[in-house]
Amino acid sequence: MPRLRFKDNEDLAKWLRNELSRHRLNQPMLTRALGLSEGMVSRWCRGVRAPSQRNIKALSDYFGVDYDYLLVLSGTRDVTQEITDERDPRKDLITKVREVRLSGEREVFLRGILDDMLERDRQEDLTPARA
Repeated sequence: MPRLRFKDNEDLAKWLRNELSRHRLNQPMLTRALGLSEGMVSRWCRGVRAPSQRNIKALSDYFGVDYDYLLVLSGTRDVTQEITDERDPRKDLITKVREVRLSGEREVFLRGILDDMLERDRQEDLTPARA
């Protein structure tokens, strides 16, 4: 009987397969580098299971990518949970984005765009007006 695959596991699996290919690595090379079993890495690459947070950290360090990015891809972290102000426009927008079912990777990308826009707005608010 085939195991169920969850969307978030597939997002992370696709990312991991792409990273292995991009770095010209294979699963056995990654398992040796991280000290893991081949079966575990194989399940991640197939989207059958997601890595633990400790292993996500190891992948983050090994490939030099943002830990939070991988947490979102793995479905371990919900980016709206850290937005506590209900009036924050990002929360509503992220909720709407989820309704159209963007992948975790695209959701992280969109969040980055929103963060940049809000930071620019804050900088403009702090910049004194010229006479």
